[in-house]
Amino acid sequence: MFPQDQLAGHNRYSFSQETIDLARKAVTGGLGKATTTGIDLNTALVGYPLEAPSKKLYPVLSPIRNLLPRLPVTVLSVGGMAGTALNWKQITAINAGNLWPTVAAGARNSAIQYTEADKSASFKTFGLDDKVVDEAIWAGRGFEDARALSALATLQATMVAEERLLLGGNVTALGAPAGLAATASASGGSLATGTYRCIVSALTMQGWYQAAKGRTGGVDANGETDGSTNTSTAVTGPNGKLDLTWTAKRGAFAYNVFIDNGAGGAYAYHSTVFVNAATITSIAGVVANTPNTADKTANALDFDGLIPQIEAANAGYYSSLNNATLTADGAQGIVEIDTALQSLWDNQRVGPQRIWVNSQEINNIAKKLTNAGSSSLVRVVVENTVDAQGNLVAGIRAVKYINKYTGEVIDITVHPNMPPGKLMGLTHRLPEWYPNNNIPEAIIVCTLQEYADYEFARTDRSTPHGVYASEVLVCYAPAFSMVITNIKNG
Repeated sequence: MFPQDQLAGHNRYSFSQETIDLARKAVTGGLGKATTTGIDLNTALVGYPLEAPSKKLYPVLSPIRNLLPRLPVTVLSVGGMAGTALNWKQITAINAGNLWPTVAAGARNSAIQYTEADKSASFKTFGLDDKVVDEAIWAGRGFEDARALSALATLQATMVAEERLLLGGNVTALGAPAGLAATASASGGSLATGTYRCIVSALTMQGWYQAAKGRTGGVDANGETDGSTNTSTAVTGPNGKLDLTWTAKRGAFAYNVFIDNGAGGAYAYHSTVFVNAATITSIAGVVANTPNTADKTANALDFDGLIPQIEAANAGYYSSLNNATLTADGAQGIVEIDTALQSLWDNQRVGPQRIWVNSQEINNIAKKLTNAGSSSLVRVVVENTVDAQGNLVAGIRAVKYINKYTGEVIDITVHPNMPPGKLMGLTHRLPEWYPNNNIPEAIIVCTLQEYADYEFARTDRSTPHGVYASEVLVCYAPAFSMVITNIKNG
């Protein structure tokens, strides 16, 4: 309350002349532009039309995992036993001595000889973790079940990671590449005059997938070998270049190339290549990473994937093109693929049902089949209809390949994790002339424990969990499959 003497002569509801003048100016624009009145879109009192649930725009590609039979060990083992490994005995020959069958009258032939081997494949556990914060669960009510999404996404991520393990899991160390050689040219690049040293390392699937680039921060990269014996080469600049070659390494998915600074300094990472050859035209942009000091390609937690099993010595058909391209045979075939198929037939009497390739090789195969010069058997036919005249659907893709030796049609499929420069043919089904083979298929996944989502102890206000499984890839006969590698693009 104001004292009465302060209110004397004043009407509490009256306005001073100054206030009235300011109001008049505001209405007439005297104070500037008039302000918009009322509620409009700028007030932001609008709805939010949110679609539920969230859109999952990520690929979940695991084609080999989806294709292979998954059989519990208790179904395959005697008496339904589990254990830590699947064991089996295999007989690969029943007349190993090649006895001739004819005998003299009243005589008997010698006993046939068997070729038998004991085999074992140890189970390995794999999985991925995630966690869901309590507030995420509460705030997502009515929109999306955060815990269910986490379980689904972790399962899908585990399946994608398992696909890479099935393709390229690697138990045994590869060893550094050998036979490194360099040829110098005075043109074709921008190398200055000097003596350059180079080293090459090999990468497993893990090394390639995790983008290993040698030693960084004093730590060797996993999935990468140590460096090969270095080569020292003199280059005449300023437009020089180096062409490197080395012996192909079985089990390698890629190679890292390291080069010194041209003055005998420390090695630095230069590039990753997918064939056993590289061309160095410049050392600009090299990374400070140096070659591994130790071979880190052996992973005891892995089981061997398809590529390591097929490419192992004395295992499947293996051919390194050593930076040569595939070759068209002029009769709608590829020379190198036919050579592999013939070898599988001649030596094993089998043929693959599917060839897995990188996107690069699917293009190269199509080019070889359609650009075989004057001997190409491909022609374009336009249908004799009004709508078809003048319309041409462009593009061609090789989707199947005829095995000239078995008569089977082989599917050609692009694999998301197959590196450039490599293709793989898998034999899943044995032909009828392998009676009583007692295997479900030539390649299976044997499971000790199928996928399960495990919740772990809470240490804060979140729910930690993980999706885990235990299994092993079983190739009963790696010799029935094939790999062609170090294919040059073109």
